[in-house]
Amino acid sequence: MNLALLDALARGVGLQGEAQRQRDLGDIAGTWKKDPAFDRAIAEQDKVDEGLWK
Repeated sequence: MNLALLDALARGVGLQGEAQRQRDLGDIAGTWKKDPAFDRAIAEQDKVDEGLWK
């Protein structure tokens, strides 16, 4: 696993093989739309069940 990580890092910085093309996601930045149902679902996941943490 360490070798795979080192190979990926070397390729990513252009030290080995062809460097990977980078994407900045600028085409989707700022496209988030408000969704109250999604916000409620995420808020539910942020609640801590105190009974499970004793």
